Order: sequence, then structure tokens, then C-alpha cells
Amino acid sequence: MADMPRKRGDSGRLLVTAGAVIAGCVVTAVVAALVFAPGRDQSPGSATAEAGQAVPVARAMTSSPPSGLRIPAIDLVTEDLVELGRTPRGVMEVPADARHAGWYATGPAPGEAGTAVIAGYVVHGYAKGVFARLHELRPGAEVVVHRQDGKQARFAVDRVETYPRDAVPEGELTGSTTGGPELRLVTCNGDYDPSSATQQYAVVVSAHLLP
Repeated sequence: MADMPRKRGDSGRLLVTAGAVIAGCVVTAVVAALVFAPGRDQSPGSATAEAGQAVPVARAMTSSPPSGLRIPAIDLVTEDLVELGRTPRGVMEVPADARHAGWYATGPAPGEAGTAVIAGYVVHGYAKGVFARLHELRPGAEVVVHRQDGKQARFAVDRVETYPRDAVPEGELTGSTTGGPELRLVTCNGDYDPSSATQQYAVVVSAHLLP
């Protein structure tokens, strides 16, 4: 039987509270955090838009849940985004399978004022994940979020950053409700350590809403 989309993923966790860190990535039946491809070594670093480059300011959109995601630069098209809530421990749930990215529904919707968060896997259960090529994005790449109100929220990538999984800066994944409309796409990467069932790095793509 094919996996079905879920409204709430409860098979894993990604910290999103103040001082947020990615606790670890596993590739077992019970997921403890976001999962990423073993054997792909990407050391900490970043790709960032040129200093001084003007960033257009877009007017925030009204709130509407996302219904799909398209990133042409990495041939990503998905029409199923699951909703992710917060576990009793105060951490963000993760998608239940490799095919579905998830929107952190406790935070802003993509296009709304503040920072929206979408998380996904590189690989899960040995299946290729929806964010398998997320680390390939570069500044300027377009990210299109389809919304349930029929509108599109179009974003431009500002930076792609790789952190040690236990050293993601505070504020990157909190789903802030303040500030201009931004988007964070989150996954992990790096060598898989079977002894701890974790990967080394977190990958965070930051983007701003286009006018």
C-alpha cells in the first residue's frame, strides 16, 4: 500500500524553540529528527547573495495554508505539503515519509508576515526524499509556494547555509511571526553515523518574498 499524506507527523522531531538546534537525523522506522542521505559529505559553509545587493521589499500576503511547492533549479515539484505541529516536548514534528515536505503550521504561512518553515527529508527508509537536492540551491533561485487561496508566493533564495547539526543559530527555525515575509527550507546532510543514527550537518535555505 502506498504511503498516504498525513496531517500531523509524529515520527520525529526537529527543535524549533529559542536556541533551536537539530538534534539528530536517523534512518530507522522511528525517526528522531530530519533524515538525510548517508555518504554525502558537505562541510559547514554557506552560499550567500553578494554583499550590498538590493533585496526587493514585498508586501505580506494574507494568511492561507500552502498546498504545493515548486523549485525549478532542482526539478522539485510536490503537490502535497503536510501540516507539522509541535510535540508535547516543544519541538516540531517532521513528515512521516520521504515524499512529503511539511509546513510548520504553528508559524506563519508562506507569504504571510514573518518566517515560514518547510522541512523535508533527503532520504528516509532508503527512499529518496523530496529535499534530496536542496543543498544544490544557490542565491537567486526561485522557490514557488502554491497556496490554498489559489495564489502563489514566489520567493528568491538569499543564502544556503550548512551548520553542524547541534549548532544551528538561534532564530533560524523558530517560525517567527515578526518581520517581512521570509521562508526557511530545512533538511540535513553529511556522513551518516550508524552508531548514533545521525548525520553531521543541518542545511537551511533562506529566502525572501518577491513583489
